[in-house]
Amino acid sequence: MYVGCGLLNVGLIPEPKPPAGPDFKIQTDRVIWIEATVPMAGTGADAVPDFASGEAQKVPVEKILLRLRGAIEDKHRKYLGYLEKGIASPDDCFVIAVNGGLIPHSILESDPPRIVSALFPLGERFVTIDRNTVEVIDAGFRYRGQVTKHSGSEVPTTLFTSDDYRYISAVLYSNSDAGNHPPAVSNVGSDFIVIYNPFARNPIPGGVLPSGREYVVENEHLVCRTAEAQRVV
Repeated sequence: MYVGCGLLNVGLIPEPKPPAGPDFKIQTDRVIWIEATVPMAGTGADAVPDFASGEAQKVPVEKILLRLRGAIEDKHRKYLGYLEKGIASPDDCFVIAVNGGLIPHSILESDPPRIVSALFPLGERFVTIDRNTVEVIDAGFRYRGQVTKHSGSEVPTTLFTSDDYRYISAVLYSNSDAGNHPPAVSNVGSDFIVIYNPFARNPIPGGVLPSGREYVVENEHLVCRTAEAQRVV
């Protein structure tokens, strides 16, 4: 429902869809399918722990990434099934809409947002300082191409670095709770983050989907765009 309201706010009117198809069907110059998912904390050793009141806690980044990454993988696999059944066409666009609001700690967001780090191999931010001049000589992100599950198996965070996931045109993300809407957000959809797949078989032009921020690869750099400006991540 939250995604649907965001679509309506930018004039994208969902069309009737097959009962067994994705959640939304949008007709622009081509068909855009949108499949929505709300991952939760999970269970077992890889579950994201809840907040512990009165205790200092480290944000369990890798466990959050596992939840986001798993949700995207599930919807990608489901869409391949739609293609096999002929519900969707190989020439259609496909967007996975993820709401991370029910994952504990997800509201404690990073820059760039963790959903970006689930799609590109961005690890911890680092800064290198010259001891003699105290000047910054280097800065960036460490490479994190996978996160490791408790079992020891590795889950890649490189979905948007090759054409293996070419049927995903973009991922739309929010961690807002629609029942507790952020007061700073004036319109539903302005809190959305859209990450475009540079290897998409069917890319969607920037600005089509509702968003407050867009992440796109330009000249081998990941760029964050807002209505006011753009910057290299």
